[in-house]
Amino acid sequence: MSSASANNQADAANDAADDLTYIKLISNDDYVFYVHKYVAKGSGAIRNLLGSSSQFVESKTNEFTFRDIRGPILEK
Repeated sequence: MSSASANNQADAANDAADDLTYIKLISNDDYVFYVHKYVAKGSGAIRNLLGSSSQFVESKTNEFTFRDIRGPILEK
């Protein structure tokens, strides 16, 4: 196996494990939801915040506060 192939496999394994990480979503009325990162990436806005090149602190802490979204809406 080549070194590049091994690195690609390792990167894929790390990405898969990272997607199983839980992230915390907090609504403006203090509802808290814990969801797998791969589920949250279904939202384009959250996917952009989580991107590897993201400069947002949320991408490092895995905690997102939505000041304009109520709990029942965020739950959907």
